[in-house]
Amino acid sequence: MKKNKKIEATKVEQTMANKTNRFLFLLIGFITFFVFANTIGNDYNLDDELVTRNHPLTSQGMKAIGEIFNSPYYKDDMGYAYGYRPIVHVSFAIEHELFGEKASVSHFINVILYVACVLLFLSLLLKWVGEQNKWIAIVAVLFFALHPIHTEVVASIKNRDELLAFLFALLAGLSMIKYIEKEKWISLLWITFYFSLAVLSKKSVYPLTIIFPASSILFYSISWKKLLLILVSFTSFSSIIESELNWSKFLLLLIIPVLLNFLLYYLKYSFFNFSKEINWKLLFKSKILLVILIMMTFVLTFLLKTSFALIFSFPLLILIYFTEKRLSILIFILQLIFLTLVSKNDDYIIVSTVLILGAVFY
Repeated sequence: MKKNKKIEATKVEQTMANKTNRFLFLLIGFITFFVFANTIGNDYNLDDELVTRNHPLTSQGMKAIGEIFNSPYYKDDMGYAYGYRPIVHVSFAIEHELFGEKASVSHFINVILYVACVLLFLSLLLKWVGEQNKWIAIVAVLFFALHPIHTEVVASIKNRDELLAFLFALLAGLSMIKYIEKEKWISLLWITFYFSLAVLSKKSVYPLTIIFPASSILFYSISWKKLLLILVSFTSFSSIIESELNWSKFLLLLIIPVLLNFLLYYLKYSFFNFSKEINWKLLFKSKILLVILIMMTFVLTFLLKTSFALIFSFPLLILIYFTEKRLSILIFILQLIFLTLVSKNDDYIIVSTVLILGAVFY
């Protein structure tokens, strides 16, 4: 009887919490819409011609979608062209097909997209901080939603690229959490799909390939295999888009998120000893993760062609030193020799020689 009463009490509490959350979502959505609703009556701005208002592609409606995906974001009669944001142009092409060329419709859609971003951001924060700390999420989201710095993003029709990029990135972040909680492979595909759309909206969203996986390390207890799958889902297709088929840039975009997140993962589970589930010493002795990370530092050194790459290799080698001392010293020497060959700096030759002699003596 007591167990049944506890179960019933728990169900009642969950029901009340769900009702409260629905009310808060509606309230925050209404407040956000009300604050930015005055932009709906605005006319076109000068920069809006980049995406709408007599645009050579979007003004044609949906029949131009195929050409949009084969065209740069901007080009002129002088031959100047830059960027690739087809999702933004597709949104305006669909809008023109349905409503024609009306500034009020474009502004209304921007406001709705911003409201959607705010509510998805709230959902993400609630997942991160938990139901018990929901007021932290609510205060943070209200500060985000009402901050004056976002006025231009909402009020300028042209800045829909920012809204769409953030919207799809948030959907990718929520798909990541769904994968962590339910372990369904389809969620990984949704991560790839949504984040690819985000990058196709605006490439400046790519740093979230570092931040979102890092949040999975900080707020959840996951295995390194899960982390690797999440990183691959975020970077696999989006890095190709971001690099514009520049393969050296493509490798950098793949390596940096993986390297930084695995360093954070090691710090959490080994250095700060948050969990005893993983035997990191055994993992490093197996050489699997070690070889992967070290190879990444070598590739970074080659691509960056500067000693700046040591910023990535130093913390890694220091951490490895505690489990594989001799190997870490030898890897460090190889790194210095490799830097010598790339940068042609005699100082590296001297330092490498001294360290090699020291390693042999050791």
